[in-house]
Amino acid sequence: PVTLKIWRDSNLESIAAEFEKAAELQVLIDWHALHSAGWSPKDMMTFVCRNQPAEQALISRLEPMGLTYRVVNPTTIQISTYEALEAQHEIEFYPLPGNAAPEDMKQISERIVQRIGQAKFQPAGRGAIGFDTNSRSLIVSLPQHDQVIVHALLSADATE
Repeated sequence: PVTLKIWRDSNLESIAAEFEKAAELQVLIDWHALHSAGWSPKDMMTFVCRNQPAEQALISRLEPMGLTYRVVNPTTIQISTYEALEAQHEIEFYPLPGNAAPEDMKQISERIVQRIGQAKFQPAGRGAIGFDTNSRSLIVSLPQHDQVIVHALLSADATE
């Protein structure tokens, strides 16, 4: 939980620095993306949250600004725009059970495409799904928020 009270107008860098201390996270700001959305380091704002999970506190400040964030690693987040993150694909490897057959890979891939939406995948979109036989892993290239959906879908499969 994060508690942070910045009543005086401060810039996003100052707020991010205070958030870093309170949440014990490193905060990166994608100024190139924010600039394209009309934000600059000179813009001033306040930030107040009381005993909120870090994710909820971030969303409460960023959503009204039209911004979002992505998880870089367990201790680092990046503030950016939805558009910039949608354009940024990440590659994830999802190990599959040893008894998974090629037909299973096809079915899993089809379910992912159906859930995420065909438009995000090639040839129209940039998303891709492949299977590495050596590691027995499904390889998925999608924006991070779609990877969360893939992870949930595959986790639900594993518990069934």
